[in-house]
Amino acid sequence: DVYTDELATHAEHTAAQLRSLQQLIRLNCGNTTYDSRSSICCNGVVQPLKFGENTACCGTRSFSSKDSICCNGVLLPSSGGYNRCCGTKNYNPNNGVCCNGTVLPSTGGFNACCGNKN
Repeated sequence: DVYTDELATHAEHTAAQLRSLQQLIRLNCGNTTYDSRSSICCNGVVQPLKFGENTACCGTRSFSSKDSICCNGVLLPSSGGYNRCCGTKNYNPNNGVCCNGTVLPSTGGFNACCGNKN
């Protein structure tokens, strides 16, 4: 009957959608499958989402992006406000400038680098 055929088609469609959703939730990390609702993949290592939506990766470690910043693989405490990376150091661009990996104090106005000088 038509109703049974429609119901069967709907059930197949729903099952296909469920399989697609499960594939979105279950992801691969290196050789490990993990649940993206509770974990994050950091360079091939599964880490728990300890900090919820603020969980980020620094190399193979997870960290709170509210409390820290990762600069070229080095995890540093956040100084609050506007953190930026300068090589493996963090700085606030409101009062400093990064010149070739060296943080220099801002001179006010427009800052530009000339070698390692501001």
